[in-house]
Amino acid sequence: MKWKLIFLLIIVALIVLAYFYSLPPKPKLEISQIYNANLEPGQTIIVNVTVSDVVDFFCYRVDIAWDPYVLKVSTGDPKGWRDPFTHVAYNIYEGPFLKQFSNWTRFIINKVDNERGRIVALYGGFVDPGDSASGTGVVATINFTCVHPGTTTIEIVGGDPLAKGHALLGKSGGETISHDEVHGIVSNGGPPPPWTDISFVVMVVIVEVITLAILSAIIVSVKRPKRKRAKQEKDELEELLEEL
Repeated sequence: MKWKLIFLLIIVALIVLAYFYSLPPKPKLEISQIYNANLEPGQTIIVNVTVSDVVDFFCYRVDIAWDPYVLKVSTGDPKGWRDPFTHVAYNIYEGPFLKQFSNWTRFIINKVDNERGRIVALYGGFVDPGDSASGTGVVATINFTCVHPGTTTIEIVGGDPLAKGHALLGKSGGETISHDEVHGIVSNGGPPPPWTDISFVVMVVIVEVITLAILSAIIVSVKRPKRKRAKQEKDELEELLEEL
């Protein structure tokens, strides 16, 4: 009975592992995570906004926040986005991803606020409703300048009016794309240990379950013959005593 239970446990663990690997990757919006930057005041760093594993992707809208004590958006490049009201040219650029599918795209920002550390309504998308993109690529690039050495997250704090605190990824038909979000970071220190990542934890648990199931099966298979011999010897002894 125990052997059957352990065998069933192994089968279930293998099925879970196979299912985990067979799932299609979920679309994702992420901001660069940069460690060991070692920035000094005045130095600049490039941060990308990337979409991955999207299908029928038409547009995005995202609000971004960071610590203004550590970073500010660089200014002065005439090729960057120019605020139509203040006429300040911010070093924020449309990424190459959408341009792979059409030259007719929009790239708009509502506001850049270096004092508060916010970019409000960073938007990119196609002009023609019939266009769409699939795959993985950079949709926006932001050039930051170091104000003071330190660490700051670069968080996704909004963009989707129907999902507070989350960005919007849209399809060509108007539907939203369910997705995961990865906040960015710029740090003079090293990266965190891998076991803080949820996918790493899940994999460790699955591997541990399979390993324990296999070890249990081996132990049972080794001990079972001994139990059979002990029972056989006991039966033989009882028969001998009955004869006497």
